Amino acid sequence: MKVAIRLVKGGITLSILGAILYLFIGGFPLPETLKSNDLLNKIQGDETKMIISGVMLIEKNRDNSSMEIKADKATVYPQSEVTELDNFQLVTNNVDSGQVVVSAARGSVDNKQAHITAQGGVVARDRQGRTMITEALEWSRNDDRITSNGQVDIFGARFVVEGGRMVAQPRVGRVTLDGGVRAVFVEAQ
Repeated sequence: MKVAIRLVKGGITLSILGAILYLFIGGFPLPETLKSNDLLNKIQGDETKMIISGVMLIEKNRDNSSMEIKADKATVYPQSEVTELDNFQLVTNNVDSGQVVVSAARGSVDNKQAHITAQGGVVARDRQGRTMITEALEWSRNDDRITSNGQVDIFGARFVVEGGRMVAQPRVGRVTLDGGVRAVFVEAQ
């Protein structure tokens, strides 16, 4: 009798171990590590978007220019290459024009069209302290064109300029304001 009981206890132990192994290996999926291309391929199947909290994207170019985007939340639409941003900051560094920091409540980046939008309390500031405030801004990187169709206030240490619409070409160094433009300049002392 003692031998039969030991065999039954051993059989129960093996059955419990087998059930545990089945649950953790075959029954429940284990966490997996995916490379970015694998993740993108997996997302593109059935999903329409991916939401990421605490995002930082950095782009460095051969000419030593760079662009950095930080956002509290990013919603990525892989099929259209558009990323929507919440509470974001964009920092550009260019050898010729220096650094410009743009912050806004919302925005989007379209990688295919090289187009960036910012909405909601948009503030842009350069290293010299010149600041622009507007409600919405669009930047077409390929066309070297920044536009704002709403009220635009631009100010620095010795000037204040206000207008109803702005078109800027950063590489050329040209800014055009239309619609009720007012300007105040203070002479250097």
